[in-house]
Amino acid sequence: MRDVILQTVNLRRSFGGLRAIDNVTLTLRRGETRAVIGPNGAGKSTLLNLLSGALAPDDGTILFGGDSLVRLMPHQIARLGLVRTFQISHLFEDLTVEEALRAALARGRLCSANSEALRALLARLGLCEQAHRRARELSHGERRLVELALAIAQEPRLCLLDEPTAGLSQPETESIVRLLLDLKAKQQTLLIVEHDMTVVRALADLVTVLHQGRVLAEGTPQEIRLDARVQGVYDFIS
Repeated sequence: MRDVILQTVNLRRSFGGLRAIDNVTLTLRRGETRAVIGPNGAGKSTLLNLLSGALAPDDGTILFGGDSLVRLMPHQIARLGLVRTFQISHLFEDLTVEEALRAALARGRLCSANSEALRALLARLGLCEQAHRRARELSHGERRLVELALAIAQEPRLCLLDEPTAGLSQPETESIVRLLLDLKAKQQTLLIVEHDMTVVRALADLVTVLHQGRVLAEGTPQEIRLDARVQGVYDFIS
C-alpha cells in the first residue's frame, strides 16, 4: 500500500434526509488518473468537496499520503499538496495571467517563483500571448487553461479536476486533453469528474461510477462501458 496516495473508507455525508455520499470507499494510487462519473445528483461534486475540505464528512476516513484530512481546512489540505479546480472558473479578475501564475508559483511546494519557471509554464500551456491579459478579458477556454495552470504551478501531489472540459469547444477540449495527457505522462496523479466519455476514455486508467451517492461500479473505461449494471442506469455511456 506504499503507492496509495488517497484513500477513503466508508465516507458519508448527508444533507437533511438526503445521503449525498453513502459509504464510499475509494483507493487512488500515485501516478494514476481516475475518472469519477455519474449523472447530476450522483454525489460527484460532494465527493470533491469532502476531499478538498470544503465540506466535512458525517462519518468515515479520508487519508492523503497516510495523513487524515478530516477536520482540516481547505488551505491546510492545499498545503499538503492536494489542489482542486472547479466547474466554474475561480480567477482574480483584475490580475493578469502572468501575475496570477507568479503568485501560484510562489505558493508551490518548491517555491519556484522565478522568471524561467514562469516562461516555461506559459509556453507549456500555450499561454504566452495571453500573459499580459487580465482574467476578465479571457475566453472561457482560456480561463480553463489558466485555472489548470494555477493548479499545476503549485506542484501538487494530487489534482482534483471538476469537469475541466465543461462548456468548451471541440478544439478547446482537445487542448485540455493534450495538457492532461502530458501531466499523466509525467506521473501526475489526477482525479477527474467528467461527463464527456470521449475525454474519460482518453485519460482514465480507472473509472468510478457513482449512483445515488454510492459506488456502483469500478473498472477500466472499457469494463465500465460493457458493465450491465451501468448500462441499466445510464444511457450516456457509449
